[in-house]
Amino acid sequence: MKNIIFTSSLLFSFFFLHAQSVEVQGQLKVTTVNQNNAGMDVLVQNTDGTVAKRDANTLGGVPSTGIVLSEIANNTGLINAGFTNIGNVPLSFNLSGLTNISTGIWQGISNSNAPSYRSGNSAVWTGTEMIIWGGYANETTLNTGGRYNPSTDTWTSMSNINAPSARVSHSAIWTGKEMIIFGGLDNNTNFLNSGAKYNPTSDTWTTITITDAPTIRCFHSAIWTSTEMIDWGGATTGFTKLNTGGKYNPQTDTWTTVPNINAPISRGDHTCIWTGTNMIVWGGDANGGETNTGGIYNSSLNTWISITTFNAPTSRSGHTAVWTGNEMIIWGGGVFNNETFDYDNTNTGAKYNTVTNVWTEIPITNAPSARSGHIAIWTGNKMVIYGGTFDYSEGIYNNKTHEWNRINTYNGIQQSNNPTAIYTGKEMIVWGGNSSEGAIFDPNNTNFYLYKKN
Repeated sequence: MKNIIFTSSLLFSFFFLHAQSVEVQGQLKVTTVNQNNAGMDVLVQNTDGTVAKRDANTLGGVPSTGIVLSEIANNTGLINAGFTNIGNVPLSFNLSGLTNISTGIWQGISNSNAPSYRSGNSAVWTGTEMIIWGGYANETTLNTGGRYNPSTDTWTSMSNINAPSARVSHSAIWTGKEMIIFGGLDNNTNFLNSGAKYNPTSDTWTTITITDAPTIRCFHSAIWTSTEMIDWGGATTGFTKLNTGGKYNPQTDTWTTVPNINAPISRGDHTCIWTGTNMIVWGGDANGGETNTGGIYNSSLNTWISITTFNAPTSRSGHTAVWTGNEMIIWGGGVFNNETFDYDNTNTGAKYNTVTNVWTEIPITNAPSARSGHIAIWTGNKMVIYGGTFDYSEGIYNNKTHEWNRINTYNGIQQSNNPTAIYTGKEMIVWGGNSSEGAIFDPNNTNFYLYKKN
């Protein structure tokens, strides 16, 4: 498809009219012009329904049938000025410098045949489906789940024959053909080190061995290396923290111990990401309280190296981490306050470069409010923050421009603490937390509303 370039009027508020340059399959750039839009082109809807570009200077401003774009659906300023809303159009555009613009498009998903209400569940993306499993609801742990297909907006139930026992705060990873569940906490506060593999093609569960498996635990981390699942850290009996782990090979159904020589101190509720060659562990709740230390584990060499704490984010747990391709971004989280029995949360963060072993602070201007228990996904060039404790002001961090933008609000889902989310490569699917509802968020496009001059 060829690129099509045109300009028109773009209204972002009651008072300001801007010029808009749109390149289809490209970027939208905005510059301010005067109220009459003199010397700029406008879009005009012809009587046959086609849209054409005309010079507003020769028409004395926006003419009858001229089209402008509004950021909001019910723009009373435009309506009072003699415009009519005729629909909307999704646009992808350059947000640099436009930190006052809310972005993204939400849409609800079906809850027909969806799993029951729960929190503390896991979610993985298979490439075509999101799989939800386990969790906790009504003071009971669960061993049920469901598969959601965004292409058809349908849920498919999962067999629970040979499924792992009911649990919460377990780990789940996707291997490319199977989901592997490990560890967690059951309804009787028993810590677990059992697990199973789920094949969505055959809708079958296969128990995994516990021979040489890591000791019983919950609040641990798990990543997939392309050949092995690495489980590390977490809490065990009495909620004592751990700094041990193991590597599981699903082809051979065998475990190999991860060494703890030079490993980070014991912790749970930390973050863990896979770089393609290394596993990075950072932050979390250590036996003496929150920490801002971390370590890098090289699976091939079977060795650990420490991460510098110079310019590192402050100690925290309940934070998030994403991998950009060359840096890890830490954001949010908090420290437990023994006087208030609550968390003192933050909205600060930093980027860690594994090559230079250097931390770089990210800005807090226009950042979402302080929180923990939120989710973060990486789109390829932006980090999306959603949910968590207290105030639910979501945001998108652009790693290239180092700017935050607001996310458009969505009333079709109850915003929640500890929701789960996956990224499909185009969209974020959010589900669970404090509800059985879900939604799809497109971070790459924003709806603008077409207003035609009467």
